Amino acid sequence: IILREKTTGEEMFFINSGVVEIFLAGAQPSAYVAIGDGCYFGEVSLLLGIKRTASARTKTQCMLYKIDKESLMRILQDFPGTASAMKTVAQSRQRRLLHYIKPKENPLYAMDEVDGEDRKTDLFGVDADQVEYEKEEEFGRMNPRQSHRISSMYSSSRNPSRQGSRPTSRQTQRH
Repeated sequence: IILREKTTGEEMFFINSGVVEIFLAGAQPSAYVAIGDGCYFGEVSLLLGIKRTASARTKTQCMLYKIDKESLMRILQDFPGTASAMKTVAQSRQRRLLHYIKPKENPLYAMDEVDGEDRKTDLFGVDADQVEYEKEEEFGRMNPRQSHRISSMYSSSRNPSRQGSRPTSRQTQRH
């Protein structure tokens, strides 16, 4: 676990490579969202001055960059446009999370339906299990915590040359 909800945020993270799951400890067991290469997280607490709204854990091997709140605020003073954009993303993420928890009480604005920042990355809209499988294959080993499972929701229409080269549904291996 990289960070826990309901704690004071002192830093935020940028994902250089890998997949990170954002989840709520008291909610459904699955991740709220999975993000990857080029995305950032942990900014909601720093920029909005509130406790962490969600927890984050690695799904694959990750390379993360961390910046503490003081350094971030000092840098953003020189880049007011970036500061404003990041605050807008943080507010949108907070509204989207509130909608996820209580949809009837927290309507979702049209601008909040898709994360404007995350959609800029190569992994936006890609199944996190597919990415995990591909990264494990790339490194030539399975994640020890999840070696019992190989999954991929690989779409042959996405890359016809790879058709049939990967599992197309969840498969269990017994060891």
